[in-house]
Amino acid sequence: MAIKVFIVDESVHQRDILKRLLLAGDYEIEIIGEAATGVNAMLLIEDNIPDIIFLELNKYSQMRPLDVIRGLLSFDPNIRMIICSSSRDRDLLVELHEKHSLDDIIEKPFEHDKLMKVLRDVIRYT
Repeated sequence: MAIKVFIVDESVHQRDILKRLLLAGDYEIEIIGEAATGVNAMLLIEDNIPDIIFLELNKYSQMRPLDVIRGLLSFDPNIRMIICSSSRDRDLLVELHEKHSLDDIIEKPFEHDKLMKVLRDVIRYT
């Protein structure tokens, strides 16, 4: 059974890179959707809940990062959440990761081996 993945990133280019890396990996992945913002993601996943969300946190988005995370998890608290960021705000990322039970943080630019390790670790605990 394929692992259903949803990708949230404001950059189409970054979403394409992540899709290519995920689909070239060792797991059967189904990309069920993608969105540029957390708000759009919440509208799209309502009817098709993913197993894993790769979420870029953008501090300039319409919603605060914590509100986006809570909104996405409100559909199903068992959704696995991996934060993708090029942010230099490590304190925010670490706080979100530790206090809100996020599964992992992966920094951009994406590296295939690191991405596969994060994915393997998240799948192991799914």
